[in-house]
Amino acid sequence: MAINGADPPPGDWDKLVQPLGSGAFDVAGLLRTLHRLGYDGPGK
Repeated sequence: MAINGADPPPGDWDKLVQPLGSGAFDVAGLLRTLHRLGYDGPGK
């Protein structure tokens, strides 16, 4: 699994996937939500 920075859609790939710490998408909020839901990674 990889985590990147991003801007919210719509946009081209150069805006949707950016280096970590870039963009306006709340990646930390997404990670908190996944943790709260008990997500522990892709299925095996």
